[in-house]
Amino acid sequence: MLYEGDSEIESARDIDFDQEWLSDRIRDLPRAGQVVAFRLVELLEAAVDVRDEDEFRLYKEFEPKKIQQALDHVSWGAPLPNVAGEVMSNLILRHSLPNANHRTGIAMLQFCIESVEPGFEMPRTHVDDDTWREWVDPYIVDSKRLITVRRNNLRFKQLKELDVDLVERKDGIQIRLSEFELDMHWREALSEYAGQHESHCTDFAQAVLQRAERDDLLDRQGPTKQEFITYLEDGLVERDFKEMFRSVAKLGDRLTDLTDVFTPLKVKFFSEVVNRLFEAHTGKESVKRDKSSADICCSAVSVEILFFRDTIV
Repeated sequence: MLYEGDSEIESARDIDFDQEWLSDRIRDLPRAGQVVAFRLVELLEAAVDVRDEDEFRLYKEFEPKKIQQALDHVSWGAPLPNVAGEVMSNLILRHSLPNANHRTGIAMLQFCIESVEPGFEMPRTHVDDDTWREWVDPYIVDSKRLITVRRNNLRFKQLKELDVDLVERKDGIQIRLSEFELDMHWREALSEYAGQHESHCTDFAQAVLQRAERDDLLDRQGPTKQEFITYLEDGLVERDFKEMFRSVAKLGDRLTDLTDVFTPLKVKFFSEVVNRLFEAHTGKESVKRDKSSADICCSAVSVEILFFRDTIV
């Protein structure tokens, strides 16, 4: 059975990251939301830079207001794995970026840890890329399973009643319906699976610290919101965000949010605009880049969201 999304996705021609567009959408955000929005935009640009631009597409609008919602649901000052995991989880769940929400979520988890321990290094710097993907892959796959069930519990409940037990979504990720509680109101499902996703990302944060051989940080108090924002403003100057994505570029090829069929379109994305906006809103200099702009291939999407099929024993 083929399931197609019934919501109409806006044409990528309407997505334009110019100065006026960004200013209009962040003007009403608190300072924290503005700072995180700028850094997420820079991370998105970096993710594009390390991949073939013809393979990287934007499939939804940038929704910066959801960034503030994510920040409001973090238990600031709790143990570091909880804070870092909740930052990652809530940014992924709010899905504010046009693409790369998992990759940028992992980057924000790293920044959260660094805000407490600036000398922290992600474990992928100690191992080869294959080892990095081997242990990160399952976390991302399970994350996408939870997100898919969270948004489709009632549809899946109907399928289960029709004796369908195995659902396969795009990316080839399979979901065994018998492993999930589906009989609940959709609002309850949003809350229930958001909690499970936060726990899942907290487990990931703990795994990151353990693989980095930093067990001393497991019980460390996490940053306050202000400490995290201050680090994003002051601690990332001259940081090359592209280095953060090179080890996971191939991971993105396998666990992509994209479909196979697109109508490529061009959208302007100016890092110079981002830098100037950052200075205007924060009074601080943003990350400098040799490359003043990047073209991002994006697309209007009419996508195959889920593939349903019966289990064949």
